[in-house]
Amino acid sequence: MENYIGRWETGPDQYLVNIDSPGGQDDILNDAYMYAKLRSPEVSYLGLVLDAEGDLSSLWIRISSLFATYGFGLDDHPPSKGYIGKSESINKKLGIWIFPDNQTNGMLEDFIILLLSDQSHSLFDFAKDATEKAKSDKNAPFKEVHRSKAEVRNWLAWQDPPGIQYHHAELCKSVLNLRASTGLAFRDWFMELFDF
Repeated sequence: MENYIGRWETGPDQYLVNIDSPGGQDDILNDAYMYAKLRSPEVSYLGLVLDAEGDLSSLWIRISSLFATYGFGLDDHPPSKGYIGKSESINKKLGIWIFPDNQTNGMLEDFIILLLSDQSHSLFDFAKDATEKAKSDKNAPFKEVHRSKAEVRNWLAWQDPPGIQYHHAELCKSVLNLRASTGLAFRDWFMELFDF
C-alpha cells in the first residue's frame, strides 16, 4: 500500500482508480445509481467501500439482493477478506469492502483504529478518555454510533498538523501501521479487485 500512497495525491488523469462518492449508503445502493454504473461501458470494475454502522447483517442482505439482479452470487455472510466476484451476464467485476473489517459493525474510523501504530496507542487512549469525559461530564451531543468517529477526530486534532484529514498520505506514513492485518487484507482486496 505504501507504494501507492504518493500516487493517490497526483492529478485525476493519473489516478489508479476513479473514486466516486455519491453520498451515503442509500445513495450508493440506489437501484438507479447502480444500474447506471453497472451498465456504463466506462466501468469494468466497481468497488464499493461502505460503513457497517448499524446492522451489518441487514446491510449484507440488502447488498446481496441488489447485486443478485446483475448476476453476482454473494454468500450469506460477507467474506472476511472482502467480496470480489464477476458477473458474466454484464461482464463486470465487483468488489465490496465493509468497514471496518467485513465482520463487525463500524465505520472508516474503526478501520483507522485497527491500523494505529504502536506509538499512536497512548495518545489515542488519551483521546478516547477525553471523548468519554466530554460525553459524560459535558453532555457532548455526538451519537453513540459515532463514538469512534469522535475519538478519531479528537486524536487527529493532536497530530502534526492538527486535524490532518484521513486522505492525506502523511497520516498513513506517520501514525498508522499499514502492515496491520486488516490493512493488509484491505490492500490485498483492492489490488485483486483492480488487477494490480
